[in-house]
Amino acid sequence: MSARRCIVCRESARYGRVCDACREPKRDDRKSWHPKLDEPAYVGPFVEWVLEREKLYGNEVNPRQRVAEDVGWPGEAGVRRIYRHCSGEQIWAERPDLRDALANAGVFHLYLATDEEQRDAHCPKCHETVTVGPDGLCPWCETDTKAPIVGKKRGKPAGKYGKLTDDQLRALHLIYEREQLSANELAKRVYERVGYASWQTCANSICNGWRRLGLPRRDRIEATVMASTKHGRAPRYGSRAGYKRWLREQRGDLQPRCEGVKTQAPGKGQPCPQPAMKGSRFCVSHDPERQLKNQAHLARARRKLARGDTLPMAPFSTWLHSLANDHGSVGRAALALGLSRDAAYRYSKGEATSGEAKTEISRTTVERWAAKAGTTVDAIYGTNLELAA
Repeated sequence: MSARRCIVCRESARYGRVCDACREPKRDDRKSWHPKLDEPAYVGPFVEWVLEREKLYGNEVNPRQRVAEDVGWPGEAGVRRIYRHCSGEQIWAERPDLRDALANAGVFHLYLATDEEQRDAHCPKCHETVTVGPDGLCPWCETDTKAPIVGKKRGKPAGKYGKLTDDQLRALHLIYEREQLSANELAKRVYERVGYASWQTCANSICNGWRRLGLPRRDRIEATVMASTKHGRAPRYGSRAGYKRWLREQRGDLQPRCEGVKTQAPGKGQPCPQPAMKGSRFCVSHDPERQLKNQAHLARARRKLARGDTLPMAPFSTWLHSLANDHGSVGRAALALGLSRDAAYRYSKGEATSGEAKTEISRTTVERWAAKAGTTVDAIYGTNLELAA
């Protein structure tokens, strides 16, 4: 038995009568092949007739030239025209031209379908997609592509021989919705008891069964959100607003808001945002029973800021300038003493951290800086220390 040959390029064709290189274009791309034709027709049937005709003139010196004379295309131009159609360079031509050429050769039975009359269909005999006309016949084997496939339908009935019955699938779907478990998690729990080799095959069987029964499943986004959150409120790693409050509610530790009112800025006159203490309607700051203790704590803080613990800023700035004269600059003096250069610049200018004027300085700070420089507070302030006291 001879090998199949492509009717276009005469090369080996594995399937059908056209090789993969000469296979006709897709349906969506056909109109781009004949942008200037008024009534385009596919040249496949015409090419097949030409090749059959050339076999009749096989003993001739140039059978294709003889075919060109039969169709009324004499000369070298006619031979090149047939070659372009047979080689696949021009798979579309004007329908009237092909019809007249076949009429000159005495052929009237060959049907030339236009682009609108043709469609793609699957030929069950050639096992490939072919272009058919209104009759629905394959152009290669003349098989009716519209005829239904006859024969015994193989395969087992769906849901009859499976390891999970329909009732079991519905029960698993109920657990899937109530307990918010995934199909993979359900498969890992039941695959050994129902006889599956692995939980992956069991999960595939469960999903296919739900799809067959029409049971709803979570989409990709919903499943991702459920797998990435804990209790649906906070991510597995990190915190999220509202999650800690939910935990306090679960433990019974959630306390109502304090009934006190803020007496200082910011938010002066607004309700206190802090939670109330257990067994009380107020927080630590607004609890009437703790007012005396709070007042004593405030008094101790104010005593630490009393005027006796501060010294004037001007003598200290003058002393820093004298150190700057010895070392060349304030910054070099601070580095030589192992002190903060930024603080030395501020103190020499008599400024606070905010940039405002600073008239007083803590005695503890002066003592620490004097000890670094190997002097005392009395040496820095002199008579001014007696006035400050």
